[in-house]
Amino acid sequence: MRKVENMNQEKTALEYMQTWIHRLLIRKRKLLGLFIWIFLMAGMFQVSCKKSESIISPKAKQDIQEARSWFTKEVVQKEKDFLQLKKWTGTKDSVARLFARMAKLEKVVDWQLAKNFSHNEWNFVVAPVDELESAFANKKFLRGRALVIHTNPEGVRDLTIVEVLAKPGTTMDLIQLVHAGFLNRHQLASERVGNQNAELLFYDRGYRHEMSRRLVNGAWESSNYMLRIKVGAASRSRMMASFSQSTSCSNCSTWYLVGFFYDMQTGKVDDYSILTQWEECTTKELDPSYGDGGSSGDNKNCIDECVEDASDLSSEGKEVSQTVSIRKIQYDQMRKEVLLKWKVLQGLTWSVYSYEKGMIRLTGLNPTTWVWESLTHERMGVEGFSIAGSIEVENDMGIPSFTPGTKNVRYAGMEVTYTMVFTPVCGNCGGLDKVIGPIKKSYKASALWIAAP
Repeated sequence: MRKVENMNQEKTALEYMQTWIHRLLIRKRKLLGLFIWIFLMAGMFQVSCKKSESIISPKAKQDIQEARSWFTKEVVQKEKDFLQLKKWTGTKDSVARLFARMAKLEKVVDWQLAKNFSHNEWNFVVAPVDELESAFANKKFLRGRALVIHTNPEGVRDLTIVEVLAKPGTTMDLIQLVHAGFLNRHQLASERVGNQNAELLFYDRGYRHEMSRRLVNGAWESSNYMLRIKVGAASRSRMMASFSQSTSCSNCSTWYLVGFFYDMQTGKVDDYSILTQWEECTTKELDPSYGDGGSSGDNKNCIDECVEDASDLSSEGKEVSQTVSIRKIQYDQMRKEVLLKWKVLQGLTWSVYSYEKGMIRLTGLNPTTWVWESLTHERMGVEGFSIAGSIEVENDMGIPSFTPGTKNVRYAGMEVTYTMVFTPVCGNCGGLDKVIGPIKKSYKASALWIAAP
């Protein structure tokens, strides 16, 4: 009997343990199921959040599509119609024909990234063209660009093109920057934009410059900056200050995209930077489409621009007297030939140099003494370039400070007189440079050199 009772007790304990293990497994399955359910819900929530971020509302999608359609029909098509007309020989709209910028913009606008905005009854779509990281040939400047198709409170729709220039290393949202700049340009808002520094240039639907605004540490202020497309004649002999001159042809038109800083009161150019350049004679399609090409304006404006170019050419030169190099070549046991190069006139991107040749003689060893035997003027030349026209030297003459044969001349000097000939290119003014003619100005400079070995 006792054996049977023990067996029954063992059976009961075993059944109890099996029941406990079964319940534990059920609980673990439920807990595991709960964890799996929470994980799946979190994943679904994350995916749904990502989808909601990329979803564009039907109203916004419609606004962007309408803006795109308007740009194609109202702006691009009208340019194409213009290009089908008889080729103009005059200057008005010649640059618009040459660059056909709206047709180019149509190909590179990223409508997928476009965004629509509303502010004080203004509705506008901002569509990016070029990324901010894109650089000009001049690596000191980054560029960005966007179209702003806007409708004012009166229901009038129009196009503004915004060009952005920033320094390397700048990181910003191009669309948000253009959005903030557009609001500031129309005095709708003036909020700070982080600590950014950039130039924003605004153009109308004909790609004519309207105004510029500047960001300085995130704050908006007026800007005296503008971009212009200039044309000049290429030359094999011209030395380029910043870029290597192409020699793909012997007779080319070199185009420059130039950033100008100018006096907002007088309009006088204070400084400029070459952003990029290209040649008309190459097979490359004329580019870039940045900057105001001067595609509009009557002949009077063209004449004014030509006169301005000539004036800038003739007024930017500053007289200097700076020795650049002294080269001595052994002539015999007692004499050395001296070749001198010194700067006499300094422009923004060009300089005028004078070249002299002389002879020095050793006359004493204790102490070592050298004297000048002779000094003559060789020539003068221009190095660098100017986008406003050509620069040449004529009628240069040098007068040494002593007569050859004079004894004990320790210091020798040279006084040069010369005439600078400034010939404006006049851009697209169609031969006005021949009417206005070159501007001539006379200069004088002097320098002194010691007879040293």
